[in-house]
Amino acid sequence: MTHIRPIRNDEDLDAAIAEVERLMLLNPKRGSPDGDRLEAMADLVAAYEAKHYPIDPDDPVDMTLTPYKNQHAHVRFELNDGIFAGRLAGINDIVTFEAETIEELQEAFHDAVDDYLETCSKIDRKPHSTVSG
Repeated sequence: MTHIRPIRNDEDLDAAIAEVERLMLLNPKRGSPDGDRLEAMADLVAAYEAKHYPIDPDDPVDMTLTPYKNQHAHVRFELNDGIFAGRLAGINDIVTFEAETIEELQEAFHDAVDDYLETCSKIDRKPHSTVSG
């Protein structure tokens, strides 16, 4: 067994991650030598990544939803607010929706598309299709 050393660079980080993965496969008991090593190595990896690869909590996470009725949307998860904020993409109108969970997000997206298509029908305007095929 090698000694635990500080992680000083990305090469050391890769080696530490490999060791964490190896130890996780052993499923060691907490307080055992391998369990203590796993805990220490995981803490070192987390500390190095937090220092060298920080995630800014103010930065939203962007994603695109699977198309629904030939429409798609761009979604941002606002980390500070804890909500998903979406907007139908590729149309001239502004159609937005919000949700707190993935399940609610899918439902809110479908509701927004259905409302958009219903409004287009009511005003006798052809909806813009953002999905080909």
